Amino acid sequence: MKEIYRTFTAVTGTEYRKEDARKAYNFICDSKNEKTNEVRFEPEPTNPYDHYAIKIYIFDIFVGYVPRKQLRKLRKMLHEPDKYKCIATAEPNWWDEKDYNFIIFYKFYE
Repeated sequence: MKEIYRTFTAVTGTEYRKEDARKAYNFICDSKNEKTNEVRFEPEPTNPYDHYAIKIYIFDIFVGYVPRKQLRKLRKMLHEPDKYKCIATAEPNWWDEKDYNFIIFYKFYE
């Protein structure tokens, strides 16, 4: 496999899932290296605000969404799992501790 793209984003919408975001945040903070590869994505085409919405799960806990602004390439690649393999890592966003947010690092392979 050849790496073809990498980027990072914050998670959007954690303020609406504070309890679940806190659980995932604490799991990461309690881990040995304070990050995890237990990240998965799920398209949500029935989302009334964004038909291209992509949910983010950390440790199988729904914590929020991939941001939609200025991330057309990232979202397109996430919608094509048969074409691209994505390995993602989540870390706590230390600048936003009160809202239990995360930074997701994405690497795509072909």
